[in-house]
Amino acid sequence: MKGLILRGLARAGVVPVSRVEDAHARIRRLSGKYATCSARLTEVHAAADAWRRRHEEATAAVDEWKDIARRTKAEVEQGRAERDVWREQAKALALQLRELDARLGVIESAIRILDGR
Repeated sequence: MKGLILRGLARAGVVPVSRVEDAHARIRRLSGKYATCSARLTEVHAAADAWRRRHEEATAAVDEWKDIARRTKAEVEQGRAERDVWREQAKALALQLRELDARLGVIESAIRILDGR
């Protein structure tokens, strides 16, 4: 728009032609800078989208690993509880075995005494 106004003024002789040419050159430079900036901005947006996707993927993977860790921790705790139950049962069975062994010793002694008669 400014270029049209300057050209019209140059034709009318109000503004020198050199000023119009300078304005055209400046407009071309700025137009090139705008195109470069616009292309760079498009690249930056694409890179930001790529990083956003990577972040989402990484977050999903971290959430999955956290879920696996929670389940594993629960399984470990359950295994420890089961171990404690088995340990208590083993202690009780060992105590019963000692008691039975003691009874067996008494019975064997009684049999020896009766056989000796």
